[in-house]
Amino acid sequence: MWNYGPQTGIATPAIGGYWGNRMGVQYFADNVELPTASTISGFNLFTASDAMPPEGNSYRVTFYNDNSGAPGTIFAQHNITAQSIEYAGNFPAEYDTHKDVYQVNLRFTPVTVSANATFWVGATSIGYNIGQVGVIGPGDGLVAQWASDGSMTTTRNIGDTMFQLVAIPEPSRAALLIFGAALASSRAITRRRSF
Repeated sequence: MWNYGPQTGIATPAIGGYWGNRMGVQYFADNVELPTASTISGFNLFTASDAMPPEGNSYRVTFYNDNSGAPGTIFAQHNITAQSIEYAGNFPAEYDTHKDVYQVNLRFTPVTVSANATFWVGATSIGYNIGQVGVIGPGDGLVAQWASDGSMTTTRNIGDTMFQLVAIPEPSRAALLIFGAALASSRAITRRRSF
């Protein structure tokens, strides 16, 4: 799992304790690079308690190719309803003593990504302005931000968006070959014993 969750750093920002996150108004993406080829089937978004989305709210999860340190072309996009929303806990915050944080669990048709290849991913609400919590600590702090006019900028001034990716590493070719050889060997031994 790619983890920029609440346990990985200090919750941010100061103004209202979150960033407004809604399609067509303001939304975000973070850069990710996984060490192995992986299949991603979920995105856990973290929101502030005072701007928590209602049950049944719709979301858009978007994957972008990297374009010289910024989001480029879209290679996967899913419009979905949250599988569940759960209390993640009360965590240290940058300007508040602590902040109540909720986890919005989004699941979708799996997306395959290559090993050691940077891509960008973000989730935004469709219709309701959710409170996207940020985190200072685990990553490089580089975030892409889209404004209501559709313009996009990248910045390192606000921390990373707080999220987790549900990712399953793809088995390596060598592991598959070893597994296949072991399976063939065990079948040969079983056949010899049956005679």
